[in-house]
Amino acid sequence: MKTVLLSTLPVLLCGLTPFAVAQGPLAPGAHTAPANPLHNQLQDAKPLVLGRPTEELPPGTIKVRVEDRNRAPIPNRFVRIGVMNQNPGAGAPARSQHTADTDAQGIATFEGLPTGTTQAYRITVPHGVATLGSMPFRLPTDRGYAASARVLPLTSDMSKVFQLMHRTRISLVEGRMRLTQQVQWVNLSNELFVFPEAGTFAALPKEATAFQPQASMTDQRVNYQPAESAKPGGVRLRGSLPPGRTNMVWSFDVPIEVPAFSLGTGALDLEIPVTFNTFLGRVEVQELAGLGVTVDGMPNPERHPTAGGPVWVTEAPRKGKVDSTAPIVIHLTGIPGPGPWRWLALFAAIPIAAFGVAVGKRKANAPSKADPTPTSPTPEVADLVAQYHQLTALHAAGEIGPQYLTTEQHRLRTQIAESIRSQGEVSEL
Repeated sequence: MKTVLLSTLPVLLCGLTPFAVAQGPLAPGAHTAPANPLHNQLQDAKPLVLGRPTEELPPGTIKVRVEDRNRAPIPNRFVRIGVMNQNPGAGAPARSQHTADTDAQGIATFEGLPTGTTQAYRITVPHGVATLGSMPFRLPTDRGYAASARVLPLTSDMSKVFQLMHRTRISLVEGRMRLTQQVQWVNLSNELFVFPEAGTFAALPKEATAFQPQASMTDQRVNYQPAESAKPGGVRLRGSLPPGRTNMVWSFDVPIEVPAFSLGTGALDLEIPVTFNTFLGRVEVQELAGLGVTVDGMPNPERHPTAGGPVWVTEAPRKGKVDSTAPIVIHLTGIPGPGPWRWLALFAAIPIAAFGVAVGKRKANAPSKADPTPTSPTPEVADLVAQYHQLTALHAAGEIGPQYLTTEQHRLRTQIAESIRSQGEVSEL
């Protein structure tokens, strides 16, 4: 596979720096690669179902033409129109569908459909284990909609695809790191590549938790597979890759351990598995005061401004430098910790809470003419308790990691303990 694919890249990428390849097409006037039939395959993949409004069709009409790669019509092909209603009710479900088979001219026509902005439509054409689909669209009130679906031969030959870029972006949140990975696939063939129905496995770091795939309007799916005994955890890639370049994106958390009384001396060595042959590795890390970043086999990171704030960026080609499937090893130093003040506040609150309990018991044992009315929690305490239990629910749902859960629960306990001094009661969590 390396000989067939990666040996063609020096010709295809002639004059393109790794940064230019990662970011997309070059600016006008920049040096470009020489003419090559395969060079087009490094551009973004084109949708296989395209359409537009047209005055040639009456309002409320969708006409879909299904054709092969030579533009010849395909008869008797199943076509589905999905409907998403924004105002369900009065007999109109939130989701519905219309289906039809193409005629001898490869055309399926749907008539009498509602127009306007209340509903959106999406065309899909099943094709083996793949599904060709359009982007959602609305029907204008004064015209119809014409679309074409291009059906390509299917292939599962991995020698026809490779990863152009493996990109990892790291953001630090107290107690955890949020990693977003973007895998940029290139299908060098003129066929539709399909992953096996069971999916193709790609490993994740062993510390990964709270996995979340990015939603996609294509048939590409990224499903999390937990670690089992000696088998590492990872993802299963499913769906199809049309000719050209396609991105698949997912995110997960990695807990970080910082000494409780440190002022920012935490360190972490993170190994990012790379399952497939990859031409370019890229790492981006959110800029934080005192945070140091190095990546094995890559140059020193450079600072780049972004809409979300400055990040440290480094990248390097992997072919000829390292094994293109070797892991990317990231070293982080000076990771900000919670600092000592939160823990000091917690320790200071413990005797206060104990004193409150003792006073409460003493009052309960003292004789009285009438039982006092129990004191209701203040709105502040009630809100803190609600936040505490919400964190537990988020952790159970896999939205936050265990270290972040522990850190935030300590913070809330501290605030609750400080609040009960003025209330004379203890909330048990």
